[in-house]
Amino acid sequence: MKFTIENGNDICSIGMSDIGSYIRFNYPLTVVWRDCQGSVGKYVSVLPYNEEYRKTVRDKINEDLNQDFTNNIQGLYRALHPLFPIFKNGSYILQFYNSKQKEFFEYKSSIDNFEKSRYEDLEVVFPDEITDIRNADNVIKNHKQFFKEVKISKEFYPSSLLDYSTSGIYKDFESLYATQPQQDIDGNRVKYFENIIKNGARPFAIIFNAYFDLNDYYSSNFILDGHHKLLAYKKLGIYPPLATITYSPDNIDEVEFDAKKLAESLYPWQTKHIMEHWDDKNFLDENAAQDGLAKSEKIIKANSESKNSSFLDRLNNMFE
Repeated sequence: MKFTIENGNDICSIGMSDIGSYIRFNYPLTVVWRDCQGSVGKYVSVLPYNEEYRKTVRDKINEDLNQDFTNNIQGLYRALHPLFPIFKNGSYILQFYNSKQKEFFEYKSSIDNFEKSRYEDLEVVFPDEITDIRNADNVIKNHKQFFKEVKISKEFYPSSLLDYSTSGIYKDFESLYATQPQQDIDGNRVKYFENIIKNGARPFAIIFNAYFDLNDYYSSNFILDGHHKLLAYKKLGIYPPLATITYSPDNIDEVEFDAKKLAESLYPWQTKHIMEHWDDKNFLDENAAQDGLAKSEKIIKANSESKNSSFLDRLNNMFE
């Protein structure tokens, strides 16, 4: 179902480009981008838990999310309508995928001349660590110590600061990306959903993504609501029903990628990797990215426990 938002507050949106995508609630929540190492691998970072974001989404959804809206897309639209003003104005597509048909996860392969339906595994992606630039000092120091230990043990581990501090994923086709850290998952809440699913309920999760067909820009699939439900489905080996909200820009001017806010939120070495591997240089606002890096530098130095010259020199080199 196509629909238009005209009263949006632009609080929550998706940014995307040829290098990757992010979801933001004022500031980025989760960022996914190509690792540019000659494979289909991607880096993924999740930012610290945003209670305002979670509360806003929860407060906007007042309807029962246990219903099957397969044949009632208008009903789904009415149920989710209170949520729409947090998005930006523009064109959107609303879809519903039920648990039995598993259409969201369906794909076909050249192995059998695209005749048989196959299904991607349910992948709920949580990065190993939280990206918090206030802790950049400790990340750098811990990496330095880790590098020393690796040299002694001669075991193979990723040696760069980027690989050390950033999670990677290779299976991405229909992966669902968390918008909150795994540390904030409530195990009891997951068990609650396990029990009601075992008893026949099929609560659905809400996925937010974006696609711009003219440039073939597409975002990752971000979990707007339903982390605990999805983990319960994963544990039970059951495919979940999903409601997807897809932002569909009408032209390139409506495609967002806020380099400044991204640079203010990520570690500087992550931002530099994105900037260096961004193919569409016309779409990259380097001045905005540099402004964001300047702000992140101040935040990192203000939160740094280390005042020795070697650390500050290393940090300064990252911002040159």
